[in-house]
Amino acid sequence: MTRYEELKNKINKANYDYYVLDKPSISDFEYDMLLQELIDIEKNNPSIITPDSPSLKIGGEVIKAFKKVKHSQSMLSLNNVYSINDLKNFLEKITSEKKEINFLYELKIDGLAINLTYENGLLIQASTRGDGTFGEDVTENVKTIKDIPLRLNKVISVEVRGEIFLKKSIFERLNQEKLNNGEVAFMNARNAAAGTLRQLDPKVVSKRKLSSFIFHILNPNLFNISTQEESLKFIKDLGFNVNHQYQIGSLASCESIISHFDQIRNTVDYDTDGVVIKVNDFNVQNELGYTAKAPKWAIAYKFSPETAFTKLLDIVWQVGRFGTITPVGILEPIIVAGSNITRATLHNIDNIISKDIKINDFVLVRKAGEIIPEIVEVLKNKRPNNAYFEPIDKCPSCETLLIKQDDLIDLFCPNVQCPARIKNSLIHFVSKNAFNIESLGESTIEILYDFDIIHDFIDIFTLKKHHLDILKIGGFGEKKLNKIYASINKAKNINFENFIFSLGIKHVGFNIAKLLSSKFTSLNELIKASVHDLTQIHDIGVKMAEEITAFFDNYNNKITIENLIKEGVVITYSINNFKSTIFQNTKIVITGSLSVPRGTLIKILESHQATVTNSICKNTDILILGQNAGSKLTKAKELNIKILTENELFAMLNDFE
Repeated sequence: MTRYEELKNKINKANYDYYVLDKPSISDFEYDMLLQELIDIEKNNPSIITPDSPSLKIGGEVIKAFKKVKHSQSMLSLNNVYSINDLKNFLEKITSEKKEINFLYELKIDGLAINLTYENGLLIQASTRGDGTFGEDVTENVKTIKDIPLRLNKVISVEVRGEIFLKKSIFERLNQEKLNNGEVAFMNARNAAAGTLRQLDPKVVSKRKLSSFIFHILNPNLFNISTQEESLKFIKDLGFNVNHQYQIGSLASCESIISHFDQIRNTVDYDTDGVVIKVNDFNVQNELGYTAKAPKWAIAYKFSPETAFTKLLDIVWQVGRFGTITPVGILEPIIVAGSNITRATLHNIDNIISKDIKINDFVLVRKAGEIIPEIVEVLKNKRPNNAYFEPIDKCPSCETLLIKQDDLIDLFCPNVQCPARIKNSLIHFVSKNAFNIESLGESTIEILYDFDIIHDFIDIFTLKKHHLDILKIGGFGEKKLNKIYASINKAKNINFENFIFSLGIKHVGFNIAKLLSSKFTSLNELIKASVHDLTQIHDIGVKMAEEITAFFDNYNNKITIENLIKEGVVITYSINNFKSTIFQNTKIVITGSLSVPRGTLIKILESHQATVTNSICKNTDILILGQNAGSKLTKAKELNIKILTENELFAMLNDFE
């Protein structure tokens, strides 16, 4: 392999690791050095430049005009519904003839539709939707988008579709740059993405840092794919970025899934205006067919974008359990999306400054999910003379000087003994998805902390020894205390995922806690896990893995866990309905073409407690071998890893059964 080919492979892999897997494999400095070396080689040897060169990601020559291209299959739109009842009616028509139908529900990206064509693994054309029959050729611009591969992980010819969008964080940065330069800001992220993709200079497109989600593959039968969910996994295996915010559900689960997405839609770093619901089974899709404009097997449920104007009365500063300082706006009460709103998040001080928000301003408020509203903009033409804003530099709880961590935009209180940080950690510890101690609500925790009764997690389980002192506090009688003691005693038996969540590890929400509990058979096994072990698990990146290992390496945290066990906490480990333990603690990699869909095989292996990963390493135990295997087979032989053909695997499973 020449140095040029080696550089291409390293840089393309780094792009995939960073932009698709969210698991950076090399430092920014190392990446820049590799890219510069590749560019220097290409400058001296222009004839060797290939269509999959990473240098194309930084933009090529200016385009004279976009030519029209005809789509191989029409790019249809989706019909919309705006209420749960209308959605249910649509789904009921489908299920009336076929009762056992599952649907794939996914967050709808508010972006620009794109069609990508690959021949023998190489990107040869990218086109916009246009009128559905003809679109614009935007190939050179799309080549600059970091999470769209120039060369697929498989040498196949395929056509896929998805959405190009601008992350909200990038959109805010671009608008701030425009304002700083005295330019007019973009109206919204979707228009900014559409305008960017139609720039004639690919270098401008590269600087705007567009992103993509790919979710549709044409002619899936050619690849033995039978469901929408399997196609997403296949698309991801090819090297594309796939939106993981989707669920498989029935008609009966429709309302709860929509409610879930409605709650989380403002936590993701992209604009979403609804949920797309598709029949999961491709055979059923084909039977249902299409109208002239839209498929009969899919629909878009649109969220209600309710907003209202009110007055900002004050700004208060809250301290989170990790020290993050969050400004909260106190509002003149207003009804938004059926709720009486009196508070709104202001996100961070940079957001306040960029939107020029001041106390006594009249502001536009939008419901950001089910609970937390946000201030969208200020009515500056109605700004009163007494409008003002005073930034803070000290923690409102402990008066420690605030800092900004690394490149983060949030202010941060570095004092680990900050009363507000400790209180919020205790509140998290007793919350519903943690120890779920119902009788210890936020106000009770705060009172017990302020009266020097509770300082840490252990104090909760030794609360009874302070019985006489607590009785002296107003509002605490024998009956109330006995109820609290009973709740604490009941909470000592806790599921593994709830225990992990209760510890308050940074970046580990309840879904990640559940994921960890399913991958590790005991707390001790999780404690011993390395960063490498953790990053082999889908959805866990390097930063999260480092936070987890750092938490368990901390001496004080180890003592806390030991003391919790001593105080009678019993962790229950779920068997997760595994068929067997034949592959317990076994790391398996799959390579090559299979007789069954890859997603199906992964489910089979996981049902026998296997951990299926994407890459071969010295810790891999088994390689499952399909047809036309590539470099993974070579590496497995070099590392002396056990190799099983697909037939040998199923023979082993049949023998075990």
